[in-house]
Amino acid sequence: ITNLTAATLTINATGNLIVDGLTSAELSGVSGLLTLTATDDVIFQTAASSHNGAVTVKADDDIEVKVDVTAGGNFTATADNDSSGAGNFTVDSGATVTSSSGNISITAFEIVENGTLTASISGSVTRTETKPVTSTTTTAEEAEIDQGTNSTFVQDFTSPTESGC
Repeated sequence: ITNLTAATLTINATGNLIVDGLTSAELSGVSGLLTLTATDDVIFQTAASSHNGAVTVKADDDIEVKVDVTAGGNFTATADNDSSGAGNFTVDSGATVTSSSGNISITAFEIVENGTLTASISGSVTRTETKPVTSTTTTAEEAEIDQGTNSTFVQDFTSPTESGC
C-alpha cells in the first residue's frame, strides 16, 4: 500500500476482512478517509492499526476490535450494515479505539464494550444500538389479560347498577 496515493481509499471484502497491523506509515499516501467494508465480519487483531485520517468500518455482520485502533479523524463503525438483525460491535478488554482529532460513532445491533472508546478532547462518543426493545409481556399473556378484563365477572363486580356487593 505504500506506493499508493489517493485522497480516499475503500477496501471491500467478500467474507471476513482481517486487519492486522495496518499502520499510518503504510497508508501515508492516503490523505483522507479510509473505508473498510466486509460482507461478513471486520476483525482488528494481532497488531495495532492506525491511520492519520478518518476511518469508516462497515460489516454486514460483526466488528471485533481485539487490539488498539487509532484514527486521526472521525472513527465510524457500522455493524449489521445490511440491517439483517445480526451484527455486534465488540471492543475486547485491553483494546482501545481512539479518535485523536474527531468523534467516534458506533452503530450496531448490540455494542459490547469491554475495552475503551476514546475521542479527542473536543470530540464525542456516540453509541447506537439497533436491537429492538423486547416486551416482557407476550402476545398470549396479553390475550389472557384482555380476556380477564372483558369477563362478565369483572363487569358484574364493577358495575354500579348491581346490588349486593
